[in-house]
Amino acid sequence: MTINQRNLTNFDENVIYDNTLLSKGEDGQCINCHSYQNYYKTGNMQFHVRQKYGGTMIITENQAKKVNLKTDYTISGGVYPAWHPTEKVIAYSVNDTHQSFHTKDKQKIEVMDKESSLILYDIEKNEVTDIVNNPDCLETFPSWSADGKFLYYVSASYPEGTSGTTENVLRYEEFRYDLYRKSFDPVTRTFRHTDTIFEASLYNKSATLPRESPDGRYLLFTLGNFGNFHIWHKSSDLYLLDMKDWSLRAMTELNSPDVESYHSWSSNGRWIIFSTRRDDGSYTRPYIAYFDRNGKAHKPFILPQKDPDFYTDFFQSFNIPEFTSVPVTVSRKELLRAIREEALPVTYRNTENKKPVRKETEENFYE
Repeated sequence: MTINQRNLTNFDENVIYDNTLLSKGEDGQCINCHSYQNYYKTGNMQFHVRQKYGGTMIITENQAKKVNLKTDYTISGGVYPAWHPTEKVIAYSVNDTHQSFHTKDKQKIEVMDKESSLILYDIEKNEVTDIVNNPDCLETFPSWSADGKFLYYVSASYPEGTSGTTENVLRYEEFRYDLYRKSFDPVTRTFRHTDTIFEASLYNKSATLPRESPDGRYLLFTLGNFGNFHIWHKSSDLYLLDMKDWSLRAMTELNSPDVESYHSWSSNGRWIIFSTRRDDGSYTRPYIAYFDRNGKAHKPFILPQKDPDFYTDFFQSFNIPEFTSVPVTVSRKELLRAIREEALPVTYRNTENKKPVRKETEENFYE
């Protein structure tokens, strides 16, 4: 598994980090969830290292440090990240995530949470606080508005009789996520009121991965029949919410009969990149589409490769496509140094006299 960056004006590509550099075989290492502040214009990014040398890599101005975001008061370390566009804070979901495997289903795997909530990590204070932690709901996939004054996320209620039990594995098709956002004051770094943006559950659908356009007008997200890990759901399509008149439509010009999942906007709002399995149903590929000023996307095309047979012969998946305005410049040497070091523990600011969470004995997919 590698985190790569590609120059879209040519075919130049280089590896930011490769998980085989410090691990092999059973002593493996997973790297995932790379995220950049404001299209990397600030030189700030993060990604997770799991298993061997586990921790969250925080890179600011080409200097890397590894932190351990798991505390006695959170159910896991940070999982899905969202850099604030201007402040040195990152919103994370914390998730007790598990996998189950289908024996007779083309979707193969179901990934779902037993518990999840949202935290805010202050990089300068090395401190985490709760954003929302409702024991009756599952909150995940945070994403900031372009102006940094709102945090979008999705949340689902437990179907009756499934909270904290293994029953949720059998009733996975009943979990449906709605879209919300909380207002945020960057000065005091506090969250205030919560708005319901789209109740997908009213239509027996489930929304996830909200991403606001750079001009703040549109909200792009994926909508499927259930759950939130839509990369495994063939019902998943891209939908666009026009927040000027609150009209919603399926992006039929982009969608296919197979999976449309992770997506992001270019910094000028004129391009969308998204992951899809439309080619063969198994391998995730990045597709790019022009988005015009009238709110319509144009015919998508696969990320071009120098070799026209590249995708025919390449049996690996691309995922989490993110646009950046400038290339990542942190050195491989600096990343290796920081990854080898002990992860710096963070402080949990307990604002509600919260009790430590119960330690789970079973394995968490993301730990």
